[in-house]
Amino acid sequence: MGRQSPPRFLDKVLAQFRLHETSKTGQVNRGQFDEQYRVACRYAAHDRASRWVHRINVEKIVWAYRLMQLMRV
Repeated sequence: MGRQSPPRFLDKVLAQFRLHETSKTGQVNRGQFDEQYRVACRYAAHDRASRWVHRINVEKIVWAYRLMQLMRV
């Protein structure tokens, strides 16, 4: 897309998500992130730095969702 035109900014919301106990996000299922990491390793097995960055990002996401759960009313 970047080759076709420069980036554009939209002044409206295109998507949202809800955080509740029965949603995948609400369950903070660590397994889904571990599966993503295994897939990333399959395609970037030779690139240790990319795998390391991916793992750190997974940790940040998991802890952010856990924090959101704790802050729920």
